[in-house]
Amino acid sequence: MSYDLLFQRALSLHDAGNLVAAEQIYRQILETSPRQPDVLNLLGLIAQSRGIDQEAVNFFYQAIRCAPEEKAPYYFNLGVSLANWHKPREAAEAFQKVIALAPDVKETYVQLANLYRDQNQPEQAKHYYKQALTKDPQYYEALVRLALLDATAKAAVKLKELSTQFPEEPLAFYHLANLCRQDKNMADAETYARKALELAPENADINLLLAEICLQKGDRQQAQPFLQQTLQTDPDNISALINRANFLSEQNEDEAEKLYLRALELDKNSFDACLNYAVLLQKQHRLPEALETFRSAVLINPHSAEASNNLGLILKGTGDYTEALGLLFNAFKYNPDLEEISLNITETLTLLYRSGRKEEAQKIAANWAEQNPRNIYATHINAVFKGENIAPDKIFTQKFFDHFADTYELVLQNVGYQLPRNFRNLAGDVKGTIVDLGCGSGLVGEALKTPQNKIIGVDLSPEMLKLAQSKNAYDRLVSQDIISFLQTGLPADTALISAADVFCYFGCLDDVIRLCTPHRLIFSVETTSDTPDYRLAETGRYKHNPLYINNILTKYGYADIKRTPLTLRTENGQPVEGAVFVAQ
Repeated sequence: MSYDLLFQRALSLHDAGNLVAAEQIYRQILETSPRQPDVLNLLGLIAQSRGIDQEAVNFFYQAIRCAPEEKAPYYFNLGVSLANWHKPREAAEAFQKVIALAPDVKETYVQLANLYRDQNQPEQAKHYYKQALTKDPQYYEALVRLALLDATAKAAVKLKELSTQFPEEPLAFYHLANLCRQDKNMADAETYARKALELAPENADINLLLAEICLQKGDRQQAQPFLQQTLQTDPDNISALINRANFLSEQNEDEAEKLYLRALELDKNSFDACLNYAVLLQKQHRLPEALETFRSAVLINPHSAEASNNLGLILKGTGDYTEALGLLFNAFKYNPDLEEISLNITETLTLLYRSGRKEEAQKIAANWAEQNPRNIYATHINAVFKGENIAPDKIFTQKFFDHFADTYELVLQNVGYQLPRNFRNLAGDVKGTIVDLGCGSGLVGEALKTPQNKIIGVDLSPEMLKLAQSKNAYDRLVSQDIISFLQTGLPADTALISAADVFCYFGCLDDVIRLCTPHRLIFSVETTSDTPDYRLAETGRYKHNPLYINNILTKYGYADIKRTPLTLRTENGQPVEGAVFVAQ
């Protein structure tokens, strides 16, 4: 078959979108006639469309060397691939060659302007956008790009004018949507984005923008059709791959993994792909792989508090407390206001302390508290390690239990928590009103509830109270600290006050017992005999001497006092000894 026939056949395949077949014929032509600039240029365009810009650049250079004349189109394509390949200086040189050879090609000036815009050289960018407009005053893309160089408010005004002047063009609507999104005006952002989509329904950028607007609004389900359309048009769109994988990670983990790996194949330095893939691996308990992937995420972005925090948690779980603390403090450095990080530091310091490295833990805690005197977690753990008897901190307690509300009951199951059942056995059927102090997620209320009683739950943590409400055992729930609640007075028909795992957060029990008088009491404490009254343990909870408890109860008129020793739970494989007191 002659060259002309082969070339025409390849062009037909190329125009029909069959790039694989077209490429095969182009390469077949080059085997017998290697100096064909048009064929080399077309092979470069195929590589460019696939994002293989280094290969595309090589083909374009060959086309330029082989072309006897009319090299401007090849230089233009070369400039585009060099820009895509993040070679702005070389790209600018290629576009300048186009201008020298074909000064009336308006698209060249826009490409140059875009290069200068991306290098934060707005005046140079403005100059070349205006040059494009001297070739065509109605050149829509140049008008839009020039408007975007202005401050946000002024740019929005110009874009609205352009959307009226060119109502069938999507670009102004697309950028108006972006500006509204940046201003967190999500309603207008969605309106403009949908208008752009009406004009260009298959445009990947517009579909991706709409997906991201939906995600920013918290509507993950609504974002999915836009992400799918983005990937149908642009299968290698990294942002769409990651967001689609994030959604699928809760439904189809295998498919999500494929998408994360494809995103990382396209860009091994994609922080979002790396971080979210690591989270998926951690969720699947593939800890060695998760550890390696989190390490990669931290290397890509050492300033990410999330990556350092997650890697620190995995290392904490492996018992590498020192490296875990290093990463957690790195996370704290970049996001000191995220309380989850402070809680994780507190827990890891406690584990380091219990592992036998008390002095190291004390030194780190003291340094943390000294540098962050307003951080309640730092001051609290420092006081705990010093053995200081500190007053109950309402803010600390509330935030602590708010944070662990989601996993609270699962943790209790894992540590053999039996207090609700013990309270039920020891208190019996209660008629009247039960006041459940520190009710938490409502396990005690659930155990004590009968048709003959009403239960009031009191807790500092609003998140815990949400869980308690779901038990349908409480007639009333109060978000308040228990001392303040008791000071307001109790219902006249109060038949029992319960406090499971609550008095361990108080040292001196004088006030709370006085305010409970004269009502019947059932409560638990962690017990010890190595102090005459109470001491703060390294867990941050108090241990009480049973004799001290008896003395306080007797002081306020309780005579019928029953103590039942028992193991409250296990911690680090060790039993936590305590007792339940019932006092009449």
